[in-house]
Formats: sequence, structure tokens, C-alpha cells
Amino acid sequence: MTQQQIWEKCRAEIFYTQGDYVVEDDFEVRMNGQMLEVYTLGGPKNLVGFKGASQGQTGHYRLKGVFGGSATLHLAPDEKTLEGSWEEHGLQGMWRIHLQRTDADGERP
Repeated sequence: MTQQQIWEKCRAEIFYTQGDYVVEDDFEVRMNGQMLEVYTLGGPKNLVGFKGASQGQTGHYRLKGVFGGSATLHLAPDEKTLEGSWEEHGLQGMWRIHLQRTDADGERP
């Protein structure tokens, strides 16, 4: 049985096809075997997330949004950055999530 890995306070770079670009530091990523979950705070007490499974190739995930939408993410072997595309609520773009833990003070090592 594969042990679950959790990364909290991950930095995400989010690119919108409409031209916007944002950086968020509140992403949480959970991996458990072939399953992948990605969460972020979408406002006070509103957890926004995507969940999905590996597509048979190591590191390739297809995700469904908790509140609609879909996404893909890829994690290359021995890398710590997920990259892919997303669409939700009529918006779409690309995203990059750095699986980087923070220390107790919130600083990145």
C-alpha cells in the first residue's frame, strides 16, 4: 500500500488564456498511489479542489473539479513541479504547482 504524500502551502503559477497571471501560495497537493488531489482556498472557508487519477502513464493525471471543470497535470520523474492545463466556470489556462514544503515560519527552504 502506497503512503499518502501531502505538500502544503505550495506555490502555484496560474496563467489565464485571457492574459492574466497570478501567483498563489496556498495550494495543497495530496498524492496517494495513482490518485492526485489539488486544493486551494477560494475565499473564507471555501475549499476549491480538483481530484483525479493517473492515466496509466506515470505522472500523467486527468482531474475533475469539485465544483465543475477539469484539468490535467504532469509530474516528470524526479521533479517537484506539476504542470498542466485547466478549465473552470468558462475560464481556462495553464498552471504550474511547485511541490515545495515551507518551514514553520512560512519560509521556503
